[in-house]
Amino acid sequence: MVRPHGAVGVLALDDADRILLVEQYRHPVRRRLLEIPAGTLDVPGEEPLAAAVRELAEEADLAADQWEPLLTMVATPGYSTEAWDVFRATGLTEVPDGDRTTREAEEADMHQWWLPFDDAVKAVLSGRITDAMTVSSILAAQVLRSR
Repeated sequence: MVRPHGAVGVLALDDADRILLVEQYRHPVRRRLLEIPAGTLDVPGEEPLAAAVRELAEEADLAADQWEPLLTMVATPGYSTEAWDVFRATGLTEVPDGDRTTREAEEADMHQWWLPFDDAVKAVLSGRITDAMTVSSILAAQVLRSR
């Protein structure tokens, strides 16, 4: 059994109803994927919301005024204890230049894309977006919109 620290994700929506996706190379699948900003709970004692705030700043140079829990999932319960917490972030503003994180390793080549929310749903359903956390988050947000 694998016992990772867990992870968080951020479904960041701007005032134009666009979702932020980051594109990065994922070696195990040997291709670039479109994903929501996300990361592991690798800071000892850090709460999931604090980790989500940190990941949005590190991967997207953004801060958010409003944070809401969106989903909690178990990643691969057949062999891992890892759980994921995803938050919806709105009221986005840019992190000042002097406070931005220097991206290294796989994050150095990360690209950002702003996709209209309805187009993101279509990208999930067409198989263009395949990352499990991203797929689940977009579809959950879509369901919540239709209520």
